[in-house]
Amino acid sequence: MPSARERALHLAFRRAQAISGIALTSFASVHLLNAMLAAIPGAYDPLQRIVRRAYQSPVIEVLLVFLPLLVHVVAGIRALVKRRTRTTDAPIRTRLHRYAAWYLLLVMTGHVLATRGASLVHGVYPEFVGLQFSIAWLPWFFLPYYAIFGVAGVYHAAHGVPIALGVMKQRLPGVLTRPSTFWAAVVIGALAALLNVSGIAGWLYASDADPFASDYAQIYRDMEDSPFVPDVPAPQAHDAAR
Repeated sequence: MPSARERALHLAFRRAQAISGIALTSFASVHLLNAMLAAIPGAYDPLQRIVRRAYQSPVIEVLLVFLPLLVHVVAGIRALVKRRTRTTDAPIRTRLHRYAAWYLLLVMTGHVLATRGASLVHGVYPEFVGLQFSIAWLPWFFLPYYAIFGVAGVYHAAHGVPIALGVMKQRLPGVLTRPSTFWAAVVIGALAALLNVSGIAGWLYASDADPFASDYAQIYRDMEDSPFVPDVPAPQAHDAAR
C-alpha cells in the first residue's frame, strides 16, 4: 500500500498534469482556430500575425507554452511508468487518449524546431506559404503528419480536459459529460483539422504563391548538404515542372 508521502506526490503530479494540460489546451485551441482559417483564402496569416504577438512574447511563451509542455510531458511519462494496467486492458477511449499522447510526444520536438526554430534562428515565420511548402515538398510525409497531428490533438484534449477538471474538483454540466457530446466534439474538431489540411494542400482553392520561392523554403535549401534533408526544388524548376 502506498505511503502517505507517495500518495501526496502522486496527487501533486496529477494536479500538475491537469493544470498544464488545460494551459496547453488553451494555446492549442487558438492554434486550431487559426488552422481552420486555412480553408479560407487569405485568412490564415492575418490572425496568426495578431495572436503570435501575444503567445510569442517571452513571458507568455515560457509560462503558458513551454513550461506547461515540459510539466505535462514529465508528469505523463511518470504516470506511464507508475501505471499498473496495460494500455491494451483500458477502455477504448482511454486507449485512444494514450495513443494520441504517444504520437504528440513523438512529433512535438520536431514541430517546435521547424516552426519556432525558424523564427528564432533565421527570423523567418513559416506562415501559410511555409505550410504549403512542406506539403508540396514532401507530401507523402506531411499530409498524414498534419492530419494525424490535428486529429490526435483534438482527441487528446477532448478526453483529457474533463479528467483534468475532475482532478481540480471542477464539475462539468451533465450535457458535456455524455458520450454523445464527447464524440460529437471529437468528430467536429477532427473534421476542422482535416479541412485545414485540405486548405494547405490546395484542394479547396488555388494559390498564386510558389511555396518553393518562400524564405522558409530557402532555409531548407541551404541545409541540403545534410544527409537528413532531401533536395528542395528551385522555384524556376518547380514552375517548369508545373
